[in-house]
Amino acid sequence: MAHYPSDLRSLWFGLVICLATLFLGFAEGVVFGAADQSVRTWLIEKAQSAVASSPDSTVPDPQARVDRAWTFFRRSHLHANGMATTGIVLIALLPLVSARRGIKQAIAGALGLGSAGYAAFLITAGLRTPGVGDTHLVKESLRWLAMPSAGMYVAATLGIIVLVCRWAWGSRSSDGGGLPDSVVEAKPGSHHPAELASVS
Repeated sequence: MAHYPSDLRSLWFGLVICLATLFLGFAEGVVFGAADQSVRTWLIEKAQSAVASSPDSTVPDPQARVDRAWTFFRRSHLHANGMATTGIVLIALLPLVSARRGIKQAIAGALGLGSAGYAAFLITAGLRTPGVGDTHLVKESLRWLAMPSAGMYVAATLGIIVLVCRWAWGSRSSDGGGLPDSVVEAKPGSHHPAELASVS
């Protein structure tokens, strides 16, 4: 534990991005709470303009477009807060496990970039939906951002699970697997404390 601060400092890149993503989630909550009507008005104007220029659109109702965009914004707010908070906790565990520094830095970076990238995907999808209408087309157009971001985050989480399990198993093995001393097999040439007491 003496080296914990310096070990955590080496993971600054992922940690800073997670903190920035967490701030983004809080900022979204403030904006949506304080300027809810203004945001909705801007979205409906954008949707009405898109429908007027494309009357044959598959989503001709401007309000339906706004509702779908708002769903993306809400998901972005929740994912930014949830993924960033989880990322910070997981990064805080990394200095406790045994692995190469480069591996830990890669995992921390993937958690940060994954959380930020996925939140950015949802925000961008929300901004595009009033103009496009079809959420499937919107998501497909942003697949290049969504898939790598989610993939990095999931892979990093699985990597930490493996490292923590290996660390926990190593700790269990080092103390005799958690078995009572009387059950642990004695090493060759060693004597049980009870035997030594009887000899003395």
